[in-house]
Amino acid sequence: MVFLCAGLFAQTGAVFSGTPASQVTREVWIGVRGDGVAGTGTQSDPHDGSTQPKFDALMAAIPPNNAIHLGPGTFITQGIVPKSGWTLYLTDKTTLRLEVLASIPGQKWSILGAGSRTPVSNIRIEGGLWDCNLQNQKIPMAAQAVSFISGEGNITIKKIKVINWGSTLERAECFVVGVFNVGSTKSVAKNVVLDGIEVTQPAPLPHRGTSSLIGAHGQDPVNPKTLSSGWIQKVEIKNCYVHDFDLPLMTASIQMGSWCHGVHIHHNRIENLGPKSDTLFGCYLDTGASDNVLVEKNLFSGVVHGVWASLSTPHPVKNWIIRNNRILINRNYSSGGIELRGENTTIRNVLIENNTIASATGKSLTAYGIALEKVSGGVLRHNVIDDINGSAHIVFEKAVTAVQLRDNRKRNGLYLRDVHAGAP
Repeated sequence: MVFLCAGLFAQTGAVFSGTPASQVTREVWIGVRGDGVAGTGTQSDPHDGSTQPKFDALMAAIPPNNAIHLGPGTFITQGIVPKSGWTLYLTDKTTLRLEVLASIPGQKWSILGAGSRTPVSNIRIEGGLWDCNLQNQKIPMAAQAVSFISGEGNITIKKIKVINWGSTLERAECFVVGVFNVGSTKSVAKNVVLDGIEVTQPAPLPHRGTSSLIGAHGQDPVNPKTLSSGWIQKVEIKNCYVHDFDLPLMTASIQMGSWCHGVHIHHNRIENLGPKSDTLFGCYLDTGASDNVLVEKNLFSGVVHGVWASLSTPHPVKNWIIRNNRILINRNYSSGGIELRGENTTIRNVLIENNTIASATGKSLTAYGIALEKVSGGVLRHNVIDDINGSAHIVFEKAVTAVQLRDNRKRNGLYLRDVHAGAP
């Protein structure tokens, strides 16, 4: 079937010709046709992708450097392996759904990415509803929307909505929308933009693995301490919307970038997570080096934890700015606004300023406002922290050095001059 489709494309010229792949930029349209006609792949006569075998054969036959348009309707796939130079457009009435799978080689599978380890670059994805369909799978697995390796980078994922994601396999973390680089690509991936992604409605069944919803991730870098092959440079995560779930397992809404240099996380909304579970996070980092991270102008409304770091690896984490965020906490105990703990490393050079941290209900609660551990060098200034019981508005735990406090206060203007040492 794949070879027949490839021949069809070559005959119609709808997708490509004999021009070298690096120079080809053509367009192909695929629709959910009900007339049984294969189509020529033009906008007025789209190819027929009405069944999983037809659709997957068409996608497998499209070479690099092509723009692919999926029309209205539901497309079923066993997993698409992307190719460099692809642009994939879905309409607001297009659904891309993962087929029910009887087996996979590994523990995780993605609608786009499948389980491929082949790096791709220069990819743009835009629009549509992405249904990971975990609740109907026949095997335990992590069901993901978009997850692939990029060696060179230049990746944009924009305005997609993801549902029915998660993991039913213990220790198989689900990366719902994730762009990766690994040391074996022998390159630093650059320019990853995740824009306007909505993630909600985890699959309605018991989850057994953790989830990371939106992020860029370096892995197995050549040099874990400084920018090198396997790192990602220049990541922007903006205008995303994560909302309305309360899973009992650790779930990170937005990753702050393991082995990433230059991360800008801004104008995102994280709403109504919890409050039963205490392992739901807005922005999160737990492993890997991280350098030059700016988290600003985000809304965390009705969350258990706003910005959180607890580093399990010894690699350098430095130059973080967390500013102009609004964090409204919805849980008593095991909760907080901004919590940065170095654990196995020291977080260096931190600026936390102009954030508002309070209760989601306006009532008092027992939680951390700002908590630091193993942080060296920093400034906390002009933050408004209120509705916190006792003296846990600003907490310095062990090994906090050279951190200055300036003009932090409560809502009523009362300045917070004291630092509490210990749990709230």
